[in-house]
Amino acid sequence: MADKASKPHFIVDYVVDIEPGLERPIEAPFSKDGPDTYTVKFAGGDEAVVTQSENAALYLDVLDGLRRAKQPVYAALDDAGEAIVGIQLPIVTRVLVVTATLEGDVEVTLEKSHARHYLRRDNPEFENLLTALSDETATDSLLFVTENDDHEIIDVRPFRGGALIPDFTYRSPARRVLKWVRDRIYPVYRWLRYWLFCWLRRFPIFKDPCVSLRRAQQLFALVALKNCPPLTAPAPCIPFMYPDDGCWARAHEMCRLMVADGAAPEKVWIYGGLRAASKNNPNCQVLWGWHVAPTLCVRDHYCRRITYVIDPSLFPGPVTKAVWAGAQGDPVATLRDSPWTEYSSWQATDPTFVHTNADLATYRDRLRLRSAGAHGPPPYAHC
Repeated sequence: MADKASKPHFIVDYVVDIEPGLERPIEAPFSKDGPDTYTVKFAGGDEAVVTQSENAALYLDVLDGLRRAKQPVYAALDDAGEAIVGIQLPIVTRVLVVTATLEGDVEVTLEKSHARHYLRRDNPEFENLLTALSDETATDSLLFVTENDDHEIIDVRPFRGGALIPDFTYRSPARRVLKWVRDRIYPVYRWLRYWLFCWLRRFPIFKDPCVSLRRAQQLFALVALKNCPPLTAPAPCIPFMYPDDGCWARAHEMCRLMVADGAAPEKVWIYGGLRAASKNNPNCQVLWGWHVAPTLCVRDHYCRRITYVIDPSLFPGPVTKAVWAGAQGDPVATLRDSPWTEYSSWQATDPTFVHTNADLATYRDRLRLRSAGAHGPPPYAHC
């Protein structure tokens, strides 16, 4: 377990105050008449300062946003242990699987993430972090897991309350029964429903939930235009240019927008050792354990039902389910359809979009922090 006594140059905690106070939007905090430093106070009693630097406005904006949302932060400090020089956003999650790789590293599957996370053998804290991740209580207890922009785990510690916590009762036996019904019965229901609508669509009184391909393209444009500008990422934009993680929140927000526009989307989930090319990651690819995106039923002139996937994080327009799955690099990956209201494996539904908005805010911040890093904002020309 990472210990502040052995690694004094970072703080993992909740921000409780920033002095002097900030006025939003935070654009020029160190103006001529402004303060020279801002003091950030943490729940555990620690303090650190933000001094004038290239990323100072971004750091203050993210820290103030996390304070308001009661979300944790990993604040990297300078050699003196006083000034904040970097920020990462911990994941509040459980550990599902810890697997050794052929290279000697460790791959970690986290419950609240679809990215693939790694603990590198050359990390000085490798043994302590591995112990924390492998502890038999890790699968039952919430942890703060912090990683860098390459998804390499750098800190693990027990969760301390304050953040918006998912409803983990989705693991209950009753939920398992509902999952069985959803997986076994729902596909048959969908097949019968669509063929019935296909026969009844000739009668104006019956409304077919399927749309034309042109309408699907319009709905794709509707959600794609919500893409975040990487340097500012103002709410309520959708961070498609941070494809590494957070797909469940992007998919739910896209479904909300399409439902509000009169459409009837659903979702498709894919599971496997996924590897998708992306110009929005400095490594030109993203690694996932699973992924999800909205789908639309599209009917051609012969009344054939074709499922199209709406995924601006991977494609410039609607694509068939086969094309979508094929782009993710695992020929034996498994797919599953679901209603659009299913949010994630740890949060059954999110009808008020509270968790959706909180998760989107996290990945908007991650996009901004990546854009302020050494590689600059995406897309990356070398990809």
